Parts: sequence; structure tokens; C-alpha cells
Amino acid sequence: MDWDGIIIPKVCKLLKLEHRTHPSYEKSIIEGTVQQVKVRMGCLIITFLVSQRIAN
Repeated sequence: MDWDGIIIPKVCKLLKLEHRTHPSYEKSIIEGTVQQVKVRMGCLIITFLVSQRIAN
């Protein structure tokens, strides 16, 4: 399945959004930022769950 070539443009059109393609260097910066957010959210969730377990 070709996400960038077929699926994503159709979804963008359905949602009335402009479909943009990014150069590889921008894409790597975006992916790195998303990965950092995922890691930090994971740490927050683990910290919350541990604190809840200690409190009970």
C-alpha cells in the first residue's frame, strides 16, 4: 500500500487539508521530534502508574 502516493492525499482531500511533502531533512527532524515526545509520554505514564501503585 502506497501511503504517500495514494492514501494520504485522499485522506487530506476528504478532511479538506492541504497535503504537503517534506524534504528528507525536514522529515527526519519531524520524526525525531515525534520520537522524543513518545519517549517522554511513556516516561510520564510509567511515573504516574508507579505513583498510583505506591499510593494504594
